[in-house]
Amino acid sequence: MTDDAGRVHSFDAAVIATGVRARTLDTLSNGRPHVLRTMTDAVRLRERLQPGTRLVVVGEASSALRPQLTAVALGVDVIVIEPTLHPLSNRLGMKTSDRLMELHVTHGVSLRLGVSVVSSSTDADGTWTLTLTDQSTVHADEVLVSVGSVPETDWLSGSGLQIDNGVVCDASCQAAPHVWAVGDVARWWDGRQQAFMRLEHRTNAIEQADAVAKGILGIHRDAYEPVPFFWTDHFDARIQLAGTFSEDSSETLIDIDSAKGSTITLFHRDDQLTAVLGWSAPKDFQKYRRQLILEHAERSV
Repeated sequence: MTDDAGRVHSFDAAVIATGVRARTLDTLSNGRPHVLRTMTDAVRLRERLQPGTRLVVVGEASSALRPQLTAVALGVDVIVIEPTLHPLSNRLGMKTSDRLMELHVTHGVSLRLGVSVVSSSTDADGTWTLTLTDQSTVHADEVLVSVGSVPETDWLSGSGLQIDNGVVCDASCQAAPHVWAVGDVARWWDGRQQAFMRLEHRTNAIEQADAVAKGILGIHRDAYEPVPFFWTDHFDARIQLAGTFSEDSSETLIDIDSAKGSTITLFHRDDQLTAVLGWSAPKDFQKYRRQLILEHAERSV
């Protein structure tokens, strides 16, 4: 392996863990919009947010809804521009999507759904004017772009590794002899899903790193087939999801505590439990998550 200073490094095993970078939008290139990937990004945005500031968050709901929680708490006027009519319905289901949008509106967030930015401009004092696909305009003091990420793989050009939305790996996360990939940058073959997977969740990075370390040490080279898990806090609601949601799943809603709005949603496909979603029900969620993991292990034998 040769670094950018021309030094050559030999290795018995190399692990690629370069993660991702924030995706940008050409339609917002006339100014200097914010992104959120590093502490520097966060500090720069925080310094610009004051009570009454007009902040427009442009992006997909999976990442665009989170930054506004802090902004609302600071007294910032927040508008979210989201291209789909039912944000996150492809990940959480239609019912949870509607419930989540209602929660944000209740807390004063303005949602512009089903539209995207087609052009933008800034005036002398830095005020943004965004033109949307429905020909309407939105004005903002600050703009945050939150449209996902891009795997950091440019430096691997000419390496001989297969690059396609990440570093392509086999079922054990090996990209080539003696070369492995983990975390957000890794795209590995999941035999259970019969598809290549790339997950940007903290729990996946931890579990995947453990599996790769065992493979390097020769402890085992089993296929890496995790039960995905993530959580996200939105105002007073904690949303947790384990498993793999699909839009053709059947939903079973379990009311845990009506006073607190706590629920569990079970998703089944072909009579098999495939995912569990908890809304402000962390204790009960863990019970169903363990059940999902157990059923997954039994099906994998």
